Amino acid sequence: MKKLYRDKLFYLFNQFKEEIIYLRNLEKYKKTFGIFCLIILLLLIVSFGPINHSDTANTYVGYPYQFWKNNSHFIDGNLNQGLMGLGDFANIFYFQDKTTWLIRTAQFITVPFIFIIMLRRNISNLCLFIFLTSPVFIQWLTIGKNNFLSESCLAIGFLAWDLNKEKKYISNILVLVALAISFKVSALLVSLPILFYLFYFYRKEIKNISFDRVLKIFSIPLIFSIFFVCSILLYRYFLVENPFYPFLSKYFNPGDQQLLDWEQTLRGWDRDGLFLFWIFIPKSIGKISFVLGPSNLLLIIASIIYYLRNLNSNNPRLTVGLCQFILLIFFSQGRADYYMTPLILICSGFPKSYLNNFDLNLFRFRFSLLKKQIFSLVIFIQLNMFIIACFYSIGLVFYVLYDYDAAMDKTAYNFYNSRKIEKFAETPVVSEITDMTHLYTNKPFIAIQKFHRCFFYEKNMPEDEKYKYCMEKEAIKTIITKKDKLKSNPFFTCESNNLIRASRNIFLEEKLSVDFCKLK
Repeated sequence: MKKLYRDKLFYLFNQFKEEIIYLRNLEKYKKTFGIFCLIILLLLIVSFGPINHSDTANTYVGYPYQFWKNNSHFIDGNLNQGLMGLGDFANIFYFQDKTTWLIRTAQFITVPFIFIIMLRRNISNLCLFIFLTSPVFIQWLTIGKNNFLSESCLAIGFLAWDLNKEKKYISNILVLVALAISFKVSALLVSLPILFYLFYFYRKEIKNISFDRVLKIFSIPLIFSIFFVCSILLYRYFLVENPFYPFLSKYFNPGDQQLLDWEQTLRGWDRDGLFLFWIFIPKSIGKISFVLGPSNLLLIIASIIYYLRNLNSNNPRLTVGLCQFILLIFFSQGRADYYMTPLILICSGFPKSYLNNFDLNLFRFRFSLLKKQIFSLVIFIQLNMFIIACFYSIGLVFYVLYDYDAAMDKTAYNFYNSRKIEKFAETPVVSEITDMTHLYTNKPFIAIQKFHRCFFYEKNMPEDEKYKYCMEKEAIKTIITKKDKLKSNPFFTCESNNLIRASRNIFLEEKLSVDFCKLK
């Protein structure tokens, strides 16, 4: 059996090598192929490193770590637990094999294949350059969330179907749709346009569809993928009695105000003000790697203009990509990392002929030289954003290699706090300041959301008594609050201490003055 897998691996490697040699010798990419490979190599290097992002450390990697460490599953009242997908549970194997620095790198697996398929589609050098230098690539490859992996596979599957429109790919696309949804339920927003387009493309054949044809679609991988989706839905029902959590809470949890409020919080996350603009342009220097980049903004605007002028054009990639983009604008959080799949499809579907006349078709004003200079400046700005984010992330990894504890204290959310709290606080502990983080905490704690359920959604009583009541109810020994918040509370004794709010952006570190309080 080992020999069989080894032979398949060598075969895949040889095929990949032959493909690279073929593409490198194409006249169109002779001058740029080396540059593209260098960018991809940088992305690979960036992907290596520890888990230091707050959401990932607490939920997507943090929970699997606690399950592995305790050798059991548990529910601790943290509402983020219901956001876990199928791929997150696979992180347990990284802890077993002591390869947690590869959790981030797993997201890189599809990048070379996206690169190859874009070259195969004869994408323009400029479009490919804009795509590969999207600053959000750094976020996708350094956070450790796995929705990039699942949704990029979905994009590749659709591009493979679009190449020849062969029916044999339909089953594969359905498998990828199911897996993407089981990884993250928001993948439904990028899956629906693909499914609707396939339904429209085969609309005549569907009228005469037979049971035998349907049966051929249901391959073993598809059956397994449907099982995976069902398992995640059942898991969420097990957690909060809502299989579609965090959506549809008003139908499944109509009496649970905390869940209703939490759903509204998630819906409006980063959607304030000009959120659409901030998807492409960073609000601050610390947000450089959280945006698609200004060049992608121009490319998508140009794609929309082209599509509106050519509504009858047969361009599935552009059609589906723009539909995905619109759905995400209306229904997703205001974060650029959701736009993985539409970015791939739009870049691969943007017509080369239109790009050659970009200045004429997009703006239609007189000074074409000025327009070219502006467009070149925008590309240069995005490139610099990408380079800054790239080398900063690589620098952090070298810092961690040089001094792990010091680097993690400064760049990993709650790494420093977890150790200090374990040293000075009697557990179980709850923190109103930074909460606690599953990946870095080795002693018992109470999730802040579980404490809030008691404090904000249960009995009406004076605030002083609420703290005492909820501490006793949840068997909490220590609560961490703002300095002097409970100083005059007759039920508590407090000692002052200091924590920090660390960030992957070392310039955003914030010192926090807090109190460690216990019941008298």
